[in-house]
Amino acid sequence: MKYLTNIDFVLWCLRGRSSSAHWASYVRSHSDDEQLNRALRVLGMLSISKPKMSSDERQSLYDSIVTDSNAASRRWCGSQRMWRRLSLGVAACAVLVVGVLAAIKIFAVEGKADAQLLPCVSLADIPMPDNIRVISGQNTFDYNRLVVARINCAQQGVITLNEQVVPQVEQQGMEVLIPSNHRAIVTLSDNTKVWLNGNTKMRVGEFSDTSRSVEIDGDAYFEVAHNPKAPFVVYTRTLNTIVKGTSFNIYSTSDTSATHYVVLVEGSVEVDMPTIGQSVTLAPSQIISYNNDSYLTTNTDVSRYIGWHDGALTVDSDSVADVVAKLAEYYGVEAECDNDVSSLSCSGRLVLFDDINQTLTVLESIIPIKYKWNSGKLYISLEK
Repeated sequence: MKYLTNIDFVLWCLRGRSSSAHWASYVRSHSDDEQLNRALRVLGMLSISKPKMSSDERQSLYDSIVTDSNAASRRWCGSQRMWRRLSLGVAACAVLVVGVLAAIKIFAVEGKADAQLLPCVSLADIPMPDNIRVISGQNTFDYNRLVVARINCAQQGVITLNEQVVPQVEQQGMEVLIPSNHRAIVTLSDNTKVWLNGNTKMRVGEFSDTSRSVEIDGDAYFEVAHNPKAPFVVYTRTLNTIVKGTSFNIYSTSDTSATHYVVLVEGSVEVDMPTIGQSVTLAPSQIISYNNDSYLTTNTDVSRYIGWHDGALTVDSDSVADVVAKLAEYYGVEAECDNDVSSLSCSGRLVLFDDINQTLTVLESIIPIKYKWNSGKLYISLEK
């Protein structure tokens, strides 16, 4: 890729894209250049900080970069692991260029990144709290009494949660952790809306005139604000989804044995599967399912996958055991069904109340089952 080997372009991107009117004008006039857009996305994952480093530390970093670059073809961690920060002293500018170009070469040629080159904390490695949590840098905010959080990121940089200002929080790098039986609606600075289901984590990446990105571990529904000049990229452990303005649901967790999927409601998305070097463009009402390095694209009823974001579960001839399993996952509880229950099936739209007992009471009224709790575990049996 010609842009990723142009030192002037690389440095312009890393310095915040404000140091050269030439490149700013060039990007605006070449918004349809796919190689340019890909280079901007890659470089958008990198940034420069300026801590003090001794000469020995700079030499050690240089040696590490060279060693990692040479070994890159033998190890990788997947491009969906977002690169967070490359820390170099001002006096080490030459080392910066060598290191960045080494990283870019790895990404451009192989489509993969070396975690040891640009270390970051994976979302999967962040413990899930018992309550809604917002993290920004060294600041952590816990919300013990909230079930649903409405987070708004204003263009002026002010972050609010349920209309209360959250101090010392920036959108870029912000992490939102939503435990089971909790939800969040996040409005980003470009007016993109993200619904986060229970047991889901989100990290916000770069947001600029030419690039937008987030990282997801869990279940999320997106309504992406249209901006053809700034593609919106959703990174996960197994799937990367690239959009310019659309609505879709993505489910992808750190569990590599699970089935991960993207469901498109409207618009168009490109789903990249870096571990197998494949990509697929979805049309509305299509789903791509990915598991064990293989994938399947089919047409589907999208309501079965997106209903949770407005508080409902849509089922169509599903077994009651499957419905109970979905409820258990949604509310974060352990559940068990008697064998007799497996013979029952149901169809319809079930309202998901904040209290699981209310939801189960409704289910009891339409299906011949009974539920009970024992030591915190839910048991479902056939009504006698």
